[in-house]
Formats: sequence, C-alpha cells, structure tokens
Amino acid sequence: MPEKQKINILWFGNDLRIRDNESLFNVMQEDLPFLALYIFDETFFCSAPLGFKKIGKFRAQFLLDTVLDLNSNLNQKNIPFLKKIGRTQDVFNQISGQFEIEKIFCQSEWTQEEVVLDNKIKRILPGVKWVKSYSQLLLQPNFVAEKLDEIPLLFTNFRQKIEKDFKVRNEFDCEHLVNRRPNLDLQIDSDDITLKTLGFDDFEVHQSTAFPFSGGETAAIQRLNAYLFETKNLSCYKETRNGLIGEDYSSKFSAWLANGSLSAVSIFHEIKKYESKFGYNESTYWLVFELLWRDFFKYTSMRFRDKIFLKVGIL
Repeated sequence: MPEKQKINILWFGNDLRIRDNESLFNVMQEDLPFLALYIFDETFFCSAPLGFKKIGKFRAQFLLDTVLDLNSNLNQKNIPFLKKIGRTQDVFNQISGQFEIEKIFCQSEWTQEEVVLDNKIKRILPGVKWVKSYSQLLLQPNFVAEKLDEIPLLFTNFRQKIEKDFKVRNEFDCEHLVNRRPNLDLQIDSDDITLKTLGFDDFEVHQSTAFPFSGGETAAIQRLNAYLFETKNLSCYKETRNGLIGEDYSSKFSAWLANGSLSAVSIFHEIKKYESKFGYNESTYWLVFELLWRDFFKYTSMRFRDKIFLKVGIL
C-alpha cells in the first residue's frame, strides 16, 4: 500500500477571511503542503428539537456569499480549498483516507457544540496536533489575563480595567502570502452547494432593506472603507447608531464580524488610521467602545462556558 502524503489542514470556521487570519498565517509558515477546508455541517441546517432551524434563509445566503468569496480569494493565492456538506467528522475521515494529517490549524472555540465537534474529530484523528488561534477577539487572552484575575459580571468593571493602556495586536500580514508548495493530488471533489442544498428556496431581498450587502471579505472591506473614509460617517456614529432606516445610520459591521469575514482587529486599526487623518471624537471612540462590548461577551462566555445557555443563567 503506498504511503499517504503528509499534509496540514486549515479548517475554516467563523474566520472566513484572508486579511488578519492567524491560522492562515501560521499554516503558511509550515513546510508541509496544506488543504483549506470549509464544511457546511448538516446538523446546523436541520430543525432543532423544538422544530425551528438554527439558521434562516438570509443568514444562509450571506454564508454562501462568504464562502464563495473566500474561494475566489484563496484561488488567487494558489491555496487548494475543499468545500463539503455533511457531518464534519465524516469529512475529516474521508480526507484522512487519502492523506496523513499532521496538524489542524483553526480558530479556538469553547462552548458546547463546538467542543463536542472538536472531540468527535479527535476520536477519529487521535494523533493529530491542533494549532488554535483567538483571532475572533480584539484583545488577546494573555493581555486580558494580565489585567483581570477573572472576567467581571459587569461590562463597566471590565472596561475600566482593560482601557488603562490597553493593547491591540498588529494584524497578521496574510495579504501578501502566496502558496508556493506543489499542488496536492486531491481526489475528493468539492460539493456544489446552493441555497436549495441547505434547505431553502431562492428569494429576493426587499428593496427597502437597511442591509443590502453581500457576504464575504470583499464586501466587508468595501463597507469598512465606505463607512470610514468615503462617507466619514464614523464621525457621527454615536449620534446615529440607533437609527432604523437606510444603510448609513450604523456601521453594519456585525454580520461580517459574526462569521469572521472581517476581524475586530482590522476595524480597530482602520479607526486609528481614520482618527490620524480626520480627528478623534466621541463617535470614533464609541465604535471602539462597541468592540470592547463584543469582547466582554466573548470573554464572559469563555469564563462561564455552557452556563450562558442555561435557564438559570450564570449567577
């Protein structure tokens, strides 16, 4: 029996981007060839025990847009990308039938469903090394640990401790990386995944929507540039952010942040560039303030894990 080719896996989750992607940066420092992978896990698109789906048609379409855009961006870097639908553990098992997987590079997650999924893969691939990042966060865990003995229950206490000389890491420079490794002899085909594949009918977005944007890193960066440097709407963000009508009353970054096609660190550094060019005011600070709110909830979930989903809560 021929010896299997050794490879690494770059497993995309909620980090669907090139810019400032720590896992991509790290896997590109390795000598082994690697395969980029995204799995539409079928359990995420099935009805939950109470009869509703975890994801609706709008989010599903946004996710499809995002993965398609990621595919295009990876192609430009000569990175092989496998897109599959099914059970995640079955896809990893299929890949391990052709290749010997040395390492899995991915974003760290710590709540129940993600941990259960990781454990299923570890049972199939017990000898594989995992290299995880925290690129969904604005503030790195080691910095937060220096400031706080534990995550407080109140955001104000969190912010007051964190904001004193708080540090945001530099972006990982992935945009200039190009894969020079030999092409993989990949004998597994990507699946043709559409909205119907995921269980939804095609639809048209209402002409009056306040969110007429597509998913994906390309659209995210276009929005980031438009909201900051083209319209300068950032300078009045605090006054307009609670509006309801139109595209520009708020940043609208949250959808791209949620699936990781835009990083909080990238937004922060673009805000700093904006302030150096157009000036600091309460509104420019307030968008950073909102990113700190987002990190507070991430760190709260890191502290309390599955308790955040319990009826009795975290207290």
